[in-house]
Amino acid sequence: MHKGFLDRSTFEHTVLNAGRALASSLHDDGKLVHVQPNGERLKHFDEESTEVYGVGALLLAGSEVYRLVGGTSPVRQPVTPSPR
Repeated sequence: MHKGFLDRSTFEHTVLNAGRALASSLHDDGKLVHVQPNGERLKHFDEESTEVYGVGALLLAGSEVYRLVGGTSPVRQPVTPSPR
């Protein structure tokens, strides 16, 4: 939506609901569940399943929802090596 491909007034509610659904897939210990295993049919996988790629997708989606609700990206500072 922030790039103008989707109309905000049409899709914002759906995106925010999806963000809440993703957040509900995190256990208190940080484990992300409900991640569909590679090659599995959508209706036939364990709700506790997790995969390493799920975290990346969660972070990407979460960062976009964060921007949607007014969050800003931090200014990146160049890294300078410390003197030895």
